Amino acid sequence: MARDTIRAVRLVYLYDLLKQEPQSIRDLALQCGVSNDTITRDLVDLQLAPMCLRLRALDGRWTVAEERDG
Repeated sequence: MARDTIRAVRLVYLYDLLKQEPQSIRDLALQCGVSNDTITRDLVDLQLAPMCLRLRALDGRWTVAEERDG
């Protein structure tokens, strides 16, 4: 698989994990088989276009932020 394809699959997987429950960077790295630095970069990229996800960290655990009503 091409590097970009592997990364795209990982980003979708991270999104799914973060929707389920808050996760630490270390736990995400272990589940994805990559370094903490890679996960940190991925979390930044998930918040940028085209994904534009609202993520938040609380007590070192990341999650998808709930959408606010109008």
